Amino acid sequence: HLQKVLLDFLVSHPDVFEIYGLKSSDPGLRVPTISFTVKGWKSTDFVLEVDKTCRVGIRWGHFYAKRLIENLGLEDLGGVVRVSAVHYNTEVEIKWLVDRIEAVSYTHL
Repeated sequence: HLQKVLLDFLVSHPDVFEIYGLKSSDPGLRVPTISFTVKGWKSTDFVLEVDKTCRVGIRWGHFYAKRLIENLGLEDLGGVVRVSAVHYNTEVEIKWLVDRIEAVSYTHL
């Protein structure tokens, strides 16, 4: 359910977020690790800005898939933003993260 909260938000804003991987939140089809980029932002800068006021950890980079990031042309952005919504996260935390992602993402559009 946690990945559904985040994926539903990202999918509902295709003009701002590019999701890498399946857009389905079905746990039978994907693990709850979501990678995306944000229009108008380098992934590095976006994560640093979200981290200023968010207690839920998100990161950026190539996550040991350097060639894939290069082939996708994302190396200049610092790779992708990655969120892992797993068993130790709560729905409240993910909703708070979504609020922060939304607030920060629109500051550069």
